[in-house]
Amino acid sequence: MPPVGLAGLFMLTALVCGVAVAQPLPPDRPDFPSLTLDGPLSGQAAVLALGDDLAAVAAYYRMPADVLAALLQNDPTARIDGGGRIYFVEDGLHQPLAASTAASSQTTGALDRSRTFNLSSLPGSNRSIYLDFDGHSITGEEWNNGARINAGPWDIDGRPGQFSDQEHRIIQAVWQRVAEDFAPFDVNVTTREPVESDLIRDSRNDGRFGMRVVITPNTFYDCDCGGVAYLSVFDYFGSNPGRYQPAWVFNSSEETIAEAVSHEAGHTLGLRHDGVDSDPYYRGHGSGATSWAPIMGISYGQAVTQWSRGEYAGANNTQDDIATMPDNGAALRLDDAGDGPNTANRLQVRLSGGTQRVEHTGTITRDEDTDWLMFVAGAGPAGFTIEPGPIRPNLDVRLQLIDSDGVMLADASPRDRLGASLAVELGGGTYYLVVDGVGTGNPTVAYSDYGSIGAYRITGSYPDTDAQPPVARFTTSPEQGGTPQWVSTDASDSQDPDGRIVDYRWDFGDGRIAEGPQAYCTYSQPGTYMISLTVRDNDGLGDALRKAVTITATPSVSTVGAPVTAATEGDPLNQCMPGEQSEQSGNTNGRTNSTPQGNQDDPVASDDDPAVAPDAPSSAGSGAVAPWTLLLLLMLTAGRYHSRFHAAFRFLPIG
Repeated sequence: MPPVGLAGLFMLTALVCGVAVAQPLPPDRPDFPSLTLDGPLSGQAAVLALGDDLAAVAAYYRMPADVLAALLQNDPTARIDGGGRIYFVEDGLHQPLAASTAASSQTTGALDRSRTFNLSSLPGSNRSIYLDFDGHSITGEEWNNGARINAGPWDIDGRPGQFSDQEHRIIQAVWQRVAEDFAPFDVNVTTREPVESDLIRDSRNDGRFGMRVVITPNTFYDCDCGGVAYLSVFDYFGSNPGRYQPAWVFNSSEETIAEAVSHEAGHTLGLRHDGVDSDPYYRGHGSGATSWAPIMGISYGQAVTQWSRGEYAGANNTQDDIATMPDNGAALRLDDAGDGPNTANRLQVRLSGGTQRVEHTGTITRDEDTDWLMFVAGAGPAGFTIEPGPIRPNLDVRLQLIDSDGVMLADASPRDRLGASLAVELGGGTYYLVVDGVGTGNPTVAYSDYGSIGAYRITGSYPDTDAQPPVARFTTSPEQGGTPQWVSTDASDSQDPDGRIVDYRWDFGDGRIAEGPQAYCTYSQPGTYMISLTVRDNDGLGDALRKAVTITATPSVSTVGAPVTAATEGDPLNQCMPGEQSEQSGNTNGRTNSTPQGNQDDPVASDDDPAVAPDAPSSAGSGAVAPWTLLLLLMLTAGRYHSRFHAAFRFLPIG
């Protein structure tokens, strides 16, 4: 493959490194009232037309009635159609004339045309945003009152459907920009046309759906606008599930297409405009590499564009964008690296002539997320550079280096750029790189870390070591199930090439920890949990590994048995066992899409469980206590395990 440059490397990374997990269904909405109005309407006329149904319409859109009334009265781009549904006509998003044929200056280098219509940011996700550049025909949808629309291919050179090298470059760059905006979400941004069933939601129980965004010349819609889209229709289902699709973008330059696509897709995911005072669009502030604007405002010309919660001066909308989109069908991605030393990921490296070369990619998924990356180095000079995505990144990044005693050796977060670099002399041992999204100061005039999320890439090098670290390996059984689910983990295959493993530390992704080569835990709440294993050898060197388990609200159909007795808060059956010790830790960031932890349901006896014979009778439904439960309770009463449950140590004196 020819060299593709930094942007190309990020594209390839997104194609092969994304991990998708099972998403929950979006929460139910109240029924939408049956309305027949003389639409389209806007302003006070729309409020009056809704009349007594205003509160019911607002409830459907999950907003107070006064907020809906203010939206219609104060945002001239907001409309209601004849059925009372809200959509936006983006008069403010039409592109400046200077941008009409502008190509990106950041997409130079070798061009692989075969990738243009095969790009995917998160293959395997159940949710999709499809960037449709090659034309689309619809009939029966709400657009154009159900009449047929034949939207032509996007075109800037007068040869529609015959994409030039410049057009290929722009399409690839647009995809990269939009994929960066949605990197924290479990959504596949793609230029490869999905099957229709992957874009429309047939029923409430259909968990695989998405949104088509058509980029096309405006030959059919009566507006001088950059795009149009309905509000909160990403997860819509009904008798005609595609009736509010697609979203439309009418711009032609790389920047204005990309920003408008994310903006219109944001509307379909429940987001309203980020304006200032009486203007529905905020155009941003600042200058240079850290100039800023909200995606749901007008972000053209600003270096950093992010999701917002209205922290800037004069904001007229404090909607929490990142919290709103999951409720409309785009769940946040599972955290891809631990938030502390005991759940750290391995730093991705390759050995070259006695030097470890760093080639690591990752994603900061929320403002409180930090990625801890473990590596073992010999003595000598080391250097690391971290950069966010190369084209209009959302992430402003901080990089720290911490040793195995918790001492910070280096810290970099320049004020005038989004990336960072470190250079340090290492003494040898286990170290951690810590990645964090940061802001630039007071968000009223700068920006906070709220929207500083997205993809990053670390490069660099450090000396290899003669002492060989251990290699963490483990299995989980089962990898998915229904509540309550008893999950066993086994790290017996972990190895140390030049010594022995002396410590095994488990984190079960919901705040519970345990020790030992094997451990067992009951999950009583649905969600996707990241189980982390950290091992240490007799030389003090370590390694880490993480795997996801998915627990659904559906009762388990695995053969692990039935609940044996009721567990209550503080009951040892409510703990992870029979690991050497178990306690509640403060880190709950390994869990996504699950309700807060309360009383754990009963553990389930497994055929693999050494504490119970395979043919041991279950007490489910009898009210009796199983023999192995009595034995365990006697052992706990005698104090045999008491100190172990309450004295689990931390590997490092930092949280």
